[in-house]
Amino acid sequence: DLMRRAVSASAKSVLHGQSARFPTLHSAARRQRLIVGPSPATSRQFSEFNSGIELLKQQIRNMKQLPVEELDLDELAMREKMLAMATVAETTIGKQAVMEETRKKLQAALVLENMQNMAEAKAKVTTEPKFDSLMSVLKHRLKLGPIPINEYMSLVLTHPQFGYYVTRDVFGEKGDFTTAPEISQLFGEIIGVWVVWVWQGLGCPEKVQLVELGPGKGTMMNDLLRATKNFKAFQKGLDVHMVEVSPVLERVQRQKLSAAPEISHEDAFVVHHSGTGVPIRWKKSLHEVPIEDGVPQII
Repeated sequence: DLMRRAVSASAKSVLHGQSARFPTLHSAARRQRLIVGPSPATSRQFSEFNSGIELLKQQIRNMKQLPVEELDLDELAMREKMLAMATVAETTIGKQAVMEETRKKLQAALVLENMQNMAEAKAKVTTEPKFDSLMSVLKHRLKLGPIPINEYMSLVLTHPQFGYYVTRDVFGEKGDFTTAPEISQLFGEIIGVWVVWVWQGLGCPEKVQLVELGPGKGTMMNDLLRATKNFKAFQKGLDVHMVEVSPVLERVQRQKLSAAPEISHEDAFVVHHSGTGVPIRWKKSLHEVPIEDGVPQII
């Protein structure tokens, strides 16, 4: 029935947690009972209904007298809006619809409040201290809960302060390992032949994007561009994007590939390959590489 939903539910749910301060509200709401059928309500029924609404209004006014630090202002504003809407409704059906709509809005507001509280808690944790090691970063992150494997690998490899690839040159004799392009130029040349073959299979489009993920020292791209320089039509419309998360390796790549290494720095939007003049751009993720209509991507 309407009074049970409009008054009792409001007292139990909307003002949950306030019963200790206002014990009369809970007991008064339980005493109010009104059965509403499809026919218009009687004057006595409206009087009882409005009495319940006035009781809720009085409790809100009493709450306003509490110290500010004890009030949830967002929730208070929602309660006041609910009462204002209920009192201007002119029919029983109108009052019922107003209360139902307000209940949904309040429910959504409480969900939003919970999400905001979680976000604030996360921000409080993540903005805490300065870290002195990767282990301190991981311990701090664990305060928020389990770490997914992809997030763990991202922190370990590419953390801006302690990531494996960010803090050192890991390739070659002074690094931890080497890759095929560093052993022989043949690897990059073969990849270049394959790229031209794919481009021809696409009908030799006037423009094409070539994207390399994790370019290392830039050796493979350097060999690829050198090996395909005789395919003038291919290189004329070629636009190269290097996806690299490590600032250290990006600097190495720019120095190797740029026609003017002395001006090739992180702020440069585009550099041109020293052997072919092909434009080369750097991105931090594949999502940053633009997608152009009618322009194929070879990744």
